[in-house]
Amino acid sequence: MFSFSLKPNSLKGSFPILMIAGIVWGSEPGYADYKGATVLPKSVSHCAKSCSPGEQANYREDMMIREMFDKLHLSSKQQSAILALMSSSREKNHALFLKADSTRANMVAYLKSKNATFAGAQAKSADFQKIMHELAIQRLTTWFQIRKQLTPQQLENLNQIKM
Repeated sequence: MFSFSLKPNSLKGSFPILMIAGIVWGSEPGYADYKGATVLPKSVSHCAKSCSPGEQANYREDMMIREMFDKLHLSSKQQSAILALMSSSREKNHALFLKADSTRANMVAYLKSKNATFAGAQAKSADFQKIMHELAIQRLTTWFQIRKQLTPQQLENLNQIKM
C-alpha cells in the first residue's frame, strides 16, 4: 500500500527552497487544521502542549519563515509580497491536498476490497500521483514567483542557508 505524508520539519536541512515556498505539510489525520504560516508569531508559549498537530505545524512554519525573512534581510514590501504568494499557493494546495486525501482513502478502501485487482490498484495509484504532480507544479510555480521578489544577493544568501 502506498501512502504519502510529510510531517512538519521532515525535510529540515534538505530543501530550504521548498520551505520558503510554503509547502503545505501533511495529508495525515490530525493535520486538517493546518493552514500554514500567516501571522508570524513571536513566542511559543501559546502553543506548547495544548495545540493540535495542525496548529503546531502552523507555528513551526511561522517560525521557519520568520527566521528565513530575518536571515535574508527582506524589506517589509518583499515580506508582504512573499506572504501573499504563499497564501495564494496555500489555498490552491489545500484543495489539492483534500483531493489527494480522498483519492488515497479510496485507494486504500479499494485495496481492502475483495474485488481488488492489480490493474485497478494501478489506476487508483495513478490518480493519486497525478494530484501529487499538480502539487509539485504548484510548489515550483510559487518558488519561482518568490525568486522574482528577491535580489541577486538575497538569492545567493538563500542558497547558503541550512534549515
